[in-house]
Amino acid sequence: MIQIGDVVVSFDVLREKFICNLDACKGACCVEGDAGAPVELDEIEKLDILIGFKTPADILFKKDVEEWQTVPHMNVILTVDKNEEGMAWHTGFLTEFVPQININDPHNTQVIIVGPPIMMSCTADEFLKIGMPEENMWVSFERNM
Repeated sequence: MIQIGDVVVSFDVLREKFICNLDACKGACCVEGDAGAPVELDEIEKLDILIGFKTPADILFKKDVEEWQTVPHMNVILTVDKNEEGMAWHTGFLTEFVPQININDPHNTQVIIVGPPIMMSCTADEFLKIGMPEENMWVSFERNM
């Protein structure tokens, strides 16, 4: 063991090979850690993002969403409950767009659902309808919604 500042580090980090193995963990380390293991866009084979807001004025991370929409292996569906005329966003509840995701192998797919309890429950139900196993769904309640 060595101490770096107030952190004690095992020598195993020097002796053992650490590599993110998404086939083995299916991204669990990215969910369970405080900051998670960084995943680069070129490490992702396929990523579907469903992101929903009440109105266009509520949309967060607009620049990030616009960038994600240009990545070839990312499918980004942004929806608002109430759209404004001339806006390019989908209109409707997030759950309506779950069937648009092409999931070839639900047993080898992970779903992360974040939001208010009713949205998480309804979204999880939609994923169950298309064959997603419960153990492959991660939910996180956001108290500030």
